[in-house]
Amino acid sequence: MNLIFAVIFTVSAGIMLFTEPNAALSAMTDGAAKAVTLSITLTAVYAVWSGVTETAERAGITEKFSNFISPAVDLLFKKQPKPVKEQLSLNLAANLF
Repeated sequence: MNLIFAVIFTVSAGIMLFTEPNAALSAMTDGAAKAVTLSITLTAVYAVWSGVTETAERAGITEKFSNFISPAVDLLFKKQPKPVKEQLSLNLAANLF
């Protein structure tokens, strides 16, 4: 699959470079600018949600929610030991939060 993608990309880039070289440079520059903007945006969103999650953990909200969903975890993961179920409940609570 990687080989197919590489061939398609190489052929497309080659055709674009030979037919309209100015458009190729413009497309690469625009793509790089969009990639940087997306990276900065995602980093900001990640930082905000990490802060919200940390605040929820310190306030005990995730643990309370974990206790709330633990019966469902017990039904889904019957054969797991209790410490594993507790960790699963905490993980699900944090992810659902």
